Amino acid sequence: MSNHATHTIDGTIIDLESLADSSTLAVDVEGSGYHIGTDRPYGFSITSVPESAYYTGMHDAFFTSLVRDDTKLKIAHNAKYDRSMFKKAGVTADNWCDPMVAAHLLEDESLSLQILVGRYLREDVVSFSQLEKPLEYMSMQELANYAGPHAEKVLALWNNLHVRLKRLNLLRVFFNIEMPLIPVLSDMEVNGVAVDDDTLTLLGEEFDKKIGILMTGLEHWSGHPGINHNSPMQASKIIYEKLGLPVGRSTREGDRPSVDKRYLATIKGKHEYIPMYLLFKELKTLKNSYVDSLKRQLVDGRIYGSFNQTRTRTGRLSSSDPNLQKIPQRTALGRRIRTAFVAPRGSKLLKVDYKLIELVMMAHQSQDPALLAAFRAGLDIHEETAIRAFKDAKRRPEGKTLNFKLIYGGGTKEERRLLFEIYPGVKKWTNMMALVLRENMYAKTLGGRIRTIDELDMHQSAKVIEHGVREGISTMVQGSSAEEVKKGMIRAHKQLKNSDAKPVLQVHDEIVYEVPERIINDVLQVIWETYPTNELSVPLKIDVEIGDNWGDMNKIKEGEKWLAAQ
Repeated sequence: MSNHATHTIDGTIIDLESLADSSTLAVDVEGSGYHIGTDRPYGFSITSVPESAYYTGMHDAFFTSLVRDDTKLKIAHNAKYDRSMFKKAGVTADNWCDPMVAAHLLEDESLSLQILVGRYLREDVVSFSQLEKPLEYMSMQELANYAGPHAEKVLALWNNLHVRLKRLNLLRVFFNIEMPLIPVLSDMEVNGVAVDDDTLTLLGEEFDKKIGILMTGLEHWSGHPGINHNSPMQASKIIYEKLGLPVGRSTREGDRPSVDKRYLATIKGKHEYIPMYLLFKELKTLKNSYVDSLKRQLVDGRIYGSFNQTRTRTGRLSSSDPNLQKIPQRTALGRRIRTAFVAPRGSKLLKVDYKLIELVMMAHQSQDPALLAAFRAGLDIHEETAIRAFKDAKRRPEGKTLNFKLIYGGGTKEERRLLFEIYPGVKKWTNMMALVLRENMYAKTLGGRIRTIDELDMHQSAKVIEHGVREGISTMVQGSSAEEVKKGMIRAHKQLKNSDAKPVLQVHDEIVYEVPERIINDVLQVIWETYPTNELSVPLKIDVEIGDNWGDMNKIKEGEKWLAAQ
């Protein structure tokens, strides 16, 4: 054992030969923290049985060779973190199994190892917050006594959750989609994305100048110098009491009229204060939440965010630290934030964007003849809806609005009547799914993910049940669409993982790569071969764009060479 510089719990001895022969290993990496950009790994515990474990440093040749072996299944709680820390230590490992993701699929709300072990195993495990001293001051034996039980409990927890996944037919979505996605997201987090500090500085200065000008205007139109117009309460008093504008709705707490931007946008023509206030709020949000926040999070010119599998009930990916999905895309000012995300010299950013994926999914699931025909003919679906609904192709924006209400529900009774009149197959499918949802009390995606919806309980009011049905249908469409995005990412990663092309961002239906210019055309070929799919009733297509930054990109047609497009 001395040859491996390892320790076991309380010095007990394990058979190394049995460990090496095992096809399944449980591991748990200990590090200085959870930020992939700044924190570093210390070591890891490893075991093949639930009774005992080794703890070793990150560079032990024998134990890291076991982790590198992709024929072995590695079980780890929050496996994305463990894989990323191994990669930072120069160890690339795939074939993961994550009980945390399994618990998420089983709809557990609290996913910490300590809570899950308590719930499913009725046992205790010491958490990081309970330690009496920091990890860096612990001896190897103390680390073994702390981290070893983690590996043991992870193995026992997986044995328990595996049975539950099988019982609910969730093994397919777990092993075919969620687990192969772990290396993709891990690489994305380890790579980080380059962000230009100078661009952020210039944007910040520009936004501050405009905010100052707007403040002067707000004080003039409100007649109250010195008022904090950034305060919703103060703004509410000015808009509804001082200016006497019509009240839309109250805040959730009911203590004052709301200054919700969606409502204010409908009355912005009633007083000069309103459009000025909306622009002021947008600039303040962009400056504080993005320009300043991104500058604080820069590490050697890159941002290392988190891409999460376990934060949404539909299965869509989310991002945090920073939340890139909240960067506004529909306003010119919001899109300018994207220009700060750049490619290093000699490289470009390449963006893959699934085209109308949720409408394609609605067509596939509903089998509406008109939707299917429009997509198969390659028609502009928003224009087609405008023609069908209003007999006027020029009303495309209204057609687009109707289409999104088709996916997310809502809208007026007249809008719903109109939609179901032009797409009767969707109405038939929606009515059928409403019955299925109310009977099952859960929604299921094409991949097999389940979302329990309490609002579907028969004892709820008709209004609550109706909302539950909308949530269920939205989950079936959004969740199944998210699975197609994940499958595309997985297919592409299998072909690109050994290249110099780096996945750096995933936001909504977009995936962004950082690609050296010398291999762009090779990568383009892989992208066109892996992301589009004909597995649905209509082709699922993509748009591809290339540029120096995320905000200014040029579209590349399928089969077009990048150099020829310059």
